[in-house]
Amino acid sequence: NVICLILILIQIILLSVSNVLFPLKAVKKYPDRTTVLITCEGEDLCASALALSLPLGYVFVFMILSTIMSYRVRKLPSNFQEAKYICLAQVISIIVLSAFVPAYFTSRGLWQTFSVGMASQICAS
Repeated sequence: NVICLILILIQIILLSVSNVLFPLKAVKKYPDRTTVLITCEGEDLCASALALSLPLGYVFVFMILSTIMSYRVRKLPSNFQEAKYICLAQVISIIVLSAFVPAYFTSRGLWQTFSVGMASQICAS
């Protein structure tokens, strides 16, 4: 329980520092008279990329560690049969995350929102 609490506190601290150093703000854009687009923009493209990559990198490290551990214990006796499914789910999540990051950073506007939605739907299913 203490290990989980420490890991969660590290992620909370990382997200708090990221939000303080690289604040984001909502910006209204009016492409025409009847449409209002509210977008989230940072001060600098590099800063917002770093603000996104810090928490994603933290999650990615834990995904890789979880995949390695589940791969190592998959041959244990029948009490650990779920390790095979955990390993498969982690490998699929790593593949989706690896495809999501370049798609997110190379697209802009509605395509960026679309790539976030597609990645979260693929991970959820």
